[in-house]
Amino acid sequence: MSSFIYPTDFRILDGLRECFELIRMGDTSSPVYPLPPTVEQLVEILNCSYAASLETEEGRNTAFTVDFFDDSEQPFPYRMKEPLPLSPKDLARLAAALDPWRSRICVVPHGTSLQIAGLIHLGEQFSFHGSRLTLRQLSIRVLGPGVLLVRYSGLLLLTYQRGRFAFHCGPLARFGEFSIRTALSFHSHVGRTVEQLRVDLRFEAALVRIARTMLYQRHGGTLLVLPQGVDWETGASTRRYALSVPVTVVKDANARDLEYEAKRNQLFKEVTQGQLSPEVALIWTDDMIRARFASELEWLARLTATDGMTVILPDLTLLGFGVFFDTQESKDSATRVVIIDPYDQESSREPKDLASVGGARHQSAAVTCRRFPGAVAVVASQDGSLSSMKWDAAANVVVAFRHVELLLDV
Repeated sequence: MSSFIYPTDFRILDGLRECFELIRMGDTSSPVYPLPPTVEQLVEILNCSYAASLETEEGRNTAFTVDFFDDSEQPFPYRMKEPLPLSPKDLARLAAALDPWRSRICVVPHGTSLQIAGLIHLGEQFSFHGSRLTLRQLSIRVLGPGVLLVRYSGLLLLTYQRGRFAFHCGPLARFGEFSIRTALSFHSHVGRTVEQLRVDLRFEAALVRIARTMLYQRHGGTLLVLPQGVDWETGASTRRYALSVPVTVVKDANARDLEYEAKRNQLFKEVTQGQLSPEVALIWTDDMIRARFASELEWLARLTATDGMTVILPDLTLLGFGVFFDTQESKDSATRVVIIDPYDQESSREPKDLASVGGARHQSAAVTCRRFPGAVAVVASQDGSLSSMKWDAAANVVVAFRHVELLLDV
């Protein structure tokens, strides 16, 4: 008998129902918590979404987001004159024209089944500044063949990947959705001052942006974040694209962005106090400065597609790219790793051999993190997976997070 777990497995359905109840806490009338689908409706949505994820459109994988609305007469900005029965084929056809992050395929009840009634466009979702427009309905996002994310009331409940699943809400959760920043940066905020915390959070947001771009490239790559003052060049065996001096383009864009934000806030304060000046219109309409930092982060991320590692400092100074380090080890001093995998329910924190962390790119990153204590490596694979790792000197192991990619949509 096959042990493959489909999205409609009873363990997934029971876990999702438990999440619904936990979030709603018996409050069935508040508009903050829209009515979730019945078990039958949930099965239909999951089945159709999973089947649609396996479809291709002109050779491209299918990606989309479908939301459930309990009101069959729900008004949508793009309301269909003739609703369509929910089917994998129509989901795949619509997906070709829609961005899975910016748009929603809206599904409503129709008798004992469901139908596609309209579309919603939410606009930009990954701006570095400001907040995104979100919906609280049950939402299923398909990111590729057999890859599903389930949200409700704005919270990530479940990630499913080709027969494996992990809950991120409720008593079954192993990773909360907001653990993405910790997984990428390995920061601890305990004992940090307000200013230090502000710098930490901004750097973590920058790492999220970089990691997302690394994944979009669908090309393997490694970003290595070194502590200040590390003599990394003597440990590099190859520096194919060596830089004559460290490049501070991204760091400078960050500084200008912070300066602009402070000035913008000051002018806003003056306006609220009735102090108008011609500079207000200029500052508020000049979003090029705000966009510059995000574009520089994406440029930095693209450098990771070169063979070797892209090496930066925590202040986003670029030290080099296409860098290879000597990772030869003696047998009596081999690097050991602890793997943290949200999909491995049986995983232990026992150290494992280096090979368990992944292929050559992952192994090289792990050994390099051990060689430079305090360094953090973010590794993207061609298959769309993302890992992060750091040396834990106290435990004498490299700690590696796997499948960080499915938490990036936060």
